[in-house]
Amino acid sequence: MRQHLVLEALLAKLQQPDMLVRVPELIVMLNDAVKTDIPLEVQTQLLAVLPNIQPENLSFTNIEALLWSDYTAAGAWIYQGDWSTLPGYVQAWLEGSVD
Repeated sequence: MRQHLVLEALLAKLQQPDMLVRVPELIVMLNDAVKTDIPLEVQTQLLAVLPNIQPENLSFTNIEALLWSDYTAAGAWIYQGDWSTLPGYVQAWLEGSVD
């Protein structure tokens, strides 16, 4: 629940007019801290809708029960998941058949 509150607060902060103009700068600054396979074109589309996202339209779920902790070869702590089951869970959640 705390993570959800942090994400909602982050959204509210990013939607402030003075922050909206800084979002591209923030993305560049955080580039080394976040890894994603979301194409730049999709990221740009998501940024365009950022001002219109309403907190009451946000939904969260927790997949912690589907994950286990592990370590990379370099010793970094990570979560692992079973990629044969995770997409099905996410799809079911999006369809409303999982709480």
